[in-house]
Amino acid sequence: MSPAIIFDLRRDYRSRITRAGLFFSLIAILPAGCMVGPDHVTPNVQAPDNWSSPHEAPEPTVTTQPAEAEISLSAWWGNLDDPVLSSLIERALDENLDLQLADARIRRAIALRGASFAELFPAIGLDSSYLHQRTARNRVARRDSSGPSATLSKSASNITGLGPPAANLRFGETSATISPPRPGDPAPNINVTRSRTFGGPGDGFRRDSNLYETMLGATWEIDVWGNIRRSIEAADADVLSSIEDRHSVLVGLVAEVARNYIVLRGTQRQLEITRENIDIQRTTVQTSQTRFAANLATGTDVLQAITQLKRTESEVPPLEALIQDAAFRLSVLLGQHPSALLEELIEQRPMPSTPDMLAIGLPSDLLRRRPDIRAAEQRLAAETALIGVEIAELFPRFSLTASFGLQTADADRYLHRDSLAWGFGPAVRWRLLEFGRIVSSIRAQEESQQEALIIYHQTVLNALQEVESYLATYLAERRRVSALEEVNEANRRAFDLAKEEYAVGMLGFLSVLDTQRSLFANQTELIQSRQQSLINLVNLYEALGGGWYADLDARDMPRDEPYAGERMEQEAPPG
Repeated sequence: MSPAIIFDLRRDYRSRITRAGLFFSLIAILPAGCMVGPDHVTPNVQAPDNWSSPHEAPEPTVTTQPAEAEISLSAWWGNLDDPVLSSLIERALDENLDLQLADARIRRAIALRGASFAELFPAIGLDSSYLHQRTARNRVARRDSSGPSATLSKSASNITGLGPPAANLRFGETSATISPPRPGDPAPNINVTRSRTFGGPGDGFRRDSNLYETMLGATWEIDVWGNIRRSIEAADADVLSSIEDRHSVLVGLVAEVARNYIVLRGTQRQLEITRENIDIQRTTVQTSQTRFAANLATGTDVLQAITQLKRTESEVPPLEALIQDAAFRLSVLLGQHPSALLEELIEQRPMPSTPDMLAIGLPSDLLRRRPDIRAAEQRLAAETALIGVEIAELFPRFSLTASFGLQTADADRYLHRDSLAWGFGPAVRWRLLEFGRIVSSIRAQEESQQEALIIYHQTVLNALQEVESYLATYLAERRRVSALEEVNEANRRAFDLAKEEYAVGMLGFLSVLDTQRSLFANQTELIQSRQQSLINLVNLYEALGGGWYADLDARDMPRDEPYAGERMEQEAPPG
């Protein structure tokens, strides 16, 4: 190859490299300042200055100090002062299957986010193949009827200006062989051959062919308009929303464990009171029978005493079944088979105590503490980012492709330099004739964002309503407990006095049975009210969003704004 041709080729390659360099530089500059679509902004929600429920009740004292509320709500079950309950909750946080399911969803969201992030980088693949191909016989036109070749001899006198004594000349499909003249011949011999190869045996045409190929290819879509980055934003929001969903599961789990535990202990207390009343009523039956035998009481007194005893005894089996059901539920919440905790919990213990101080914080604190509100905001952020993804479809998309590898028809020359093959170049794709469809997709995504915004506001209002309702019912039930305690004390004194007056004949037996029945009913009502008061307290803690950050370090807690957006690494589930 001449030096001039080599110079021209080098100059051509230098020109291509220069153009490619300019293209790369332009593509590298454009993404830095161009990303279409709106940015997410936390919705402005005006929360009330304070709760409307009354706080002036002397017991319990309610405080709205944010600092005290953070301490009280971080692990609120400790306020109930029950080590068994605290142990059950800690075990549930480690073994509950719903939490494990939420962890799996977080890991899935993180994996999908990684797939979105990978779109920023070139996609590189290696393809290696071997192809053996046979061409059909009829692919090539057949020869004419003159046979595979025709040889003509002409006199040398018809050809002038011949070269050396022997020469081979080719003119397309015609070849001529010139031989020196033989002795006695007046001119050289010229053999002219006209031939055409075709797909027949012995014709010199190769029907079988091979292709060995190994190519390394790369494709890189340049994120000029930010559609990939918006997709990453949406994936980030999906990860954070899945984390907040796990927090919601945790809040609900802790509350459900506490509710079932309170039901179990409250029912055990009801069963204890029922059995105590059964013993008292059995004594009453014996007393009535003794007095009947001494003609001091009637048969009606005996039958009424027996009837009241049997009625009280009939309440024992449902209470025992309710205790077992609560134990079964607690076992499943701890990720165990239903009867696993039955022996552990069957021993009777007192109900958890009510805290003297109830710290609930301000309504504005609820916006950053409730995980469902935080999850709703992240879903809104994801829908907002997807608007940018749809808008980017209005603009051209740029990509670069490159390939490098080996191609050969002979395996022996696979690694030869002549087998090298490569190529590169830019590509542009613009959906010019689909603007109507793209605009419709943008409008649909904008409506999805509005839907997420409405759901966010609705979630906030529901959260405020739940706190107001549970706070009111809790305080009301506490006042009811106080009133029932006074009634219970009065009923106990009345029953003791009735027994004394009956013993001296000042009071009839029916009056004794009435005061006894009233005392038992009041004792049962008091225990149920205490149980409901504790359940209302648990519901209030759940409505306040307490407990999900109990295992987080204090520095991870947002303190200065409704939602600080903690890093995913800090909030990722253990393991």
